[in-house]
Amino acid sequence: MKKSIKIIVIVLGIITIVLLLFLFCRKHSNNNAVVFYRKGLILYSDGTYSTAIKEFTKAININPKYAEAYILRADCRVKLGDVISFERWDLAFDDYKKALSIAPNFPRLTKKISNFLISYGIDLNMKHGNFKKILDLYTKAIQYDPNNSEAYYWRGSVRYCFNYNLDAALQDLNIAIRLNSKKFEYYKLRGDIKKRLQNYNEAKKDYQKTVELDPSYYEAWCDIAYICGINGDEKGEEEAFSKALNTIERKENTEKYTTTDTRKDVIDCIRETKKEIKIFLANKKRK
Repeated sequence: MKKSIKIIVIVLGIITIVLLLFLFCRKHSNNNAVVFYRKGLILYSDGTYSTAIKEFTKAININPKYAEAYILRADCRVKLGDVISFERWDLAFDDYKKALSIAPNFPRLTKKISNFLISYGIDLNMKHGNFKKILDLYTKAIQYDPNNSEAYYWRGSVRYCFNYNLDAALQDLNIAIRLNSKKFEYYKLRGDIKKRLQNYNEAKKDYQKTVELDPSYYEAWCDIAYICGINGDEKGEEEAFSKALNTIERKENTEKYTTTDTRKDVIDCIRETKKEIKIFLANKKRK
């Protein structure tokens, strides 16, 4: 009996030692993960993204539940996305999703993923124009953050540009404006959609709101002139074109615009709009 108790005590002692060693090694490993993470953080801050990825990967290999390491590795891949390949964007998305699965309550992570997907969609649109994938990215952005007005704006923009389901595009812009009523570009795009849908009076209201928020937006002034022109409002047409011309002086006093381009762009816009008015009225007469 005493011998049995002695054996049990020895076994329990061995188990305790093994458990303590395991906990010690685990703690030591986690400390190593933190070391690699901090190295990666310094490299990230210095803009050495490729090397930082290697350090974050080492941290993740030691601690596969290191949410912060996944997030920063994803951030590095985003920084490299423009200059390497779209594969980086997909890998970054995988890292963000992994981080979210580990830490679903991580502060503002869903907002970060939503904005990431918008950036991915914009970049993809500029380089490849893959309509279905771009639309899917913006839809996912909305799923991650239903209050992200930019996601609705960009999805509506894609639908408008590809002339795909203009009613859905209009709905996207309605939501975007409801979420953020201070963005002049939202009203401009909604006006463009309504104009294509031939809802001219409502389009004019959006263009007027656009120039209220940004009086230098000469394209919106030309749009107002167009709607006035096709409705026979010559005075309104003339006033809107005059406002468009006035933007030249305003833009020339702003460093981000070049004088030559601004003058040419505004004058070309006015010239083309006048042509469009004439064509519309000529077609209307024939009918």
